[in-house]
Amino acid sequence: MIGGYVATSSAAHYTVPEVVQEARGMAAAASVGVFLDSGRLKIWDASSESVGMVSERLAGIGGELSTTDVKLIALAVDLKAAGLDPVILTDDYGLQNMSRVLGVGYRSVATSGIRSVFEWKRTCPGCKRDFTGKGEFCPVCGTKLRKVIARRPV
Repeated sequence: MIGGYVATSSAAHYTVPEVVQEARGMAAAASVGVFLDSGRLKIWDASSESVGMVSERLAGIGGELSTTDVKLIALAVDLKAAGLDPVILTDDYGLQNMSRVLGVGYRSVATSGIRSVFEWKRTCPGCKRDFTGKGEFCPVCGTKLRKVIARRPV
């Protein structure tokens, strides 16, 4: 069991090296070790092309994900391009949002998951301007920016 997920099928599971590194020292480390030893968990690197594409699309919707999450989605994109039908197991709403944007399957483990896809923007509560990018403060008036939903694509 990893984070509430029990791998009951004999299907192969894939992840990126960074996920295994994050699991070290956590309660999930023993489970990851069992999956690795049994050969049911395969560790692959995502292609640099897919990592770049995911990063660009993520920036395009104003999303924020860790490098590990970007690489995990990129691996799913690579697996999909290879003719497989990957499903990302995650309760992270940002990861689910980006997966849906890219047409990659996902499944929640312990939550109900996202209902809609969101695009984000940064807005200044001081001067009411909107900004893209990852700035923390308004370049016009210096007020701390807030991340808000820009729109909900269909």
